[in-house]
Amino acid sequence: MRFNELLEQYIGNCTNLFDPETGGCNLPDFVDVSDFANKDENAKEIEEDDFRKFIKHIPDELEDLIKQYDHQFLYYDNNLFVLYIEPVFDDNNNRDDNTDIHYFFRKELSEAPISDIQPMGDPDPEIDQDNADEVPKAWTEPEKRDWLSDTPRAKEWRNKVVKSWSKTKNNYLIIPVFGEDAYNYEILEKGIVPVIELATEFPEGYNFLQEIEVLDLPKEGLAQRSSKHADKTVVFFLGNAADQWVRSSGWMLLHRLGHASRTTHKPEMMVNPAYSHAITLMFEQLQNTFANYGIDFWLDRDPNIDAKVPTGYDNSSPKQHVWSREWALYALQKIMTMRSARSGRLRDVYEALYEMWAQYLNTGGVKFRVPETFDFGGQERRNKPERKNEQELMPGDTELIGSELEEFERIMNEEAFPPMEESIAGEILIM
Repeated sequence: MRFNELLEQYIGNCTNLFDPETGGCNLPDFVDVSDFANKDENAKEIEEDDFRKFIKHIPDELEDLIKQYDHQFLYYDNNLFVLYIEPVFDDNNNRDDNTDIHYFFRKELSEAPISDIQPMGDPDPEIDQDNADEVPKAWTEPEKRDWLSDTPRAKEWRNKVVKSWSKTKNNYLIIPVFGEDAYNYEILEKGIVPVIELATEFPEGYNFLQEIEVLDLPKEGLAQRSSKHADKTVVFFLGNAADQWVRSSGWMLLHRLGHASRTTHKPEMMVNPAYSHAITLMFEQLQNTFANYGIDFWLDRDPNIDAKVPTGYDNSSPKQHVWSREWALYALQKIMTMRSARSGRLRDVYEALYEMWAQYLNTGGVKFRVPETFDFGGQERRNKPERKNEQELMPGDTELIGSELEEFERIMNEEAFPPMEESIAGEILIM
């Protein structure tokens, strides 16, 4: 039944733990179905609004199905029960005694913040061939299958994407864009856009949001958010092409959401202030972590992004090489825990922020590690950090840096990234 499928997909692995023949139940403190139906004294009935507090949203199709039937939600001892009554009618349209009753039990509540994945555009390979002569394809054919195929493997991939976003706070609508629109380089990584700019610069996306009722259909003038979808954070992903290509995944999409969150095209704003705040906090905490060892990242305000960043220049270089950023990247990769950092594959210090952001959204928090070794003695102009100069940390150093990293984690998890995610809540982003 479609209801059961949707309930399992969006609320979790719900199971009917009441025997349909005997009415018996193996849940603690519930002897049989009557205990549940009569509201055990330890259980309380909750309204749909309260239900939504535990489950961030109910997808539209599931909500429409729920409204067709009598239903109750019971909350019991940190567990969620759903009582769902499917009416059966006789020939005279009277409710039959054989009404089918379903009881669902969810052991651990979790949020499901991706309300939907709505592909847009034409995935025809010929379109890619026509548009990708000198540039990478927007999506590879295997990636298209992941997004669009009904095979078990593709469904499993999409489920993993949903799971990897399960600790985010916003109600996201993910729109992978295919066809010619995926090659619209004028709007690539545009970031946060108001509806009017979406209508003028990406009319295909504007029209698509009207088709799926995220925007209304006014008789005249500009469309506005429909009340039904006012809270959705809409993210258009215009492909996954990149110089250093990594196959699309839940983590990669979270990483790229960080790129999209950087820029805003709201009036009088070009860089998202929450992004600038997060960058500043990251570098300030990095400086605090290693300040006791004579490491100086020469932080100063960059007017282009209104944030404090490493700005130690080598004036002997025609390109004014920012040597302190190499040291900052080195230090970040020594303390970060994700694979890209441990393997030394971060392209620059800003990619470090996006990887931290992805980890925060994916796991619920940034985690650091105390490095076993570090190049404490080689920081000079024109000197790059080198492994041959690294020294093992003494126990006192390990304790001191470990304490600083705990504070670094707290700052990123409590002061940097929550405002950054909140800043894009309910917005439309183009990546």
